[in-house]
Amino acid sequence: MLDLTQGRMARRIAPVILLVGLAACSKQEDKAATTAPATGSTPAAPAAAPTPATAVSPQVQSMGADQLRASATKALQDNRMYAPAGDNALEYYLALREKQPQDATVNSALTDLLPYTLIAAEQSISREEFPEAQRLIALIEKVDPKAPALPRLKSCLETGMKTAANRSEQ
Repeated sequence: MLDLTQGRMARRIAPVILLVGLAACSKQEDKAATTAPATGSTPAAPAAAPTPATAVSPQVQSMGADQLRASATKALQDNRMYAPAGDNALEYYLALREKQPQDATVNSALTDLLPYTLIAAEQSISREEFPEAQRLIALIEKVDPKAPALPRLKSCLETGMKTAANRSEQ
């Protein structure tokens, strides 16, 4: 019984450790990005930033509960946790939570997927993939509007976009 408890604890701690490691590394990458020489490429500016209300695609929202659950399971098996947009486990579970808000399995799945989505958002910001970062941040906000990382992510995104815009003007 002790081995099962330690295994569960390890599965819960592993994403946190990965997140802390990524956060420690991202500070160095931000400094490198601000001191890097200007390149000829300019990051694409999004037409409109996704909001939590528009984070889940309309096609996913129109699916039935059974189809959402099956699609979410299939997406997890295919390792499509948060991407591609409109065909990932996080969006399926968010739509399913709207249909079945008291389902503990759905809420647990969303909680489990949140650290991976957070890491992906940080990586998108560091790679200057701002539209993808905005989409992921909107998904995180829809999962948990009070997520402690949201203000930091939004600030990093804004700073990254300003830095990229300044670099492209030079």
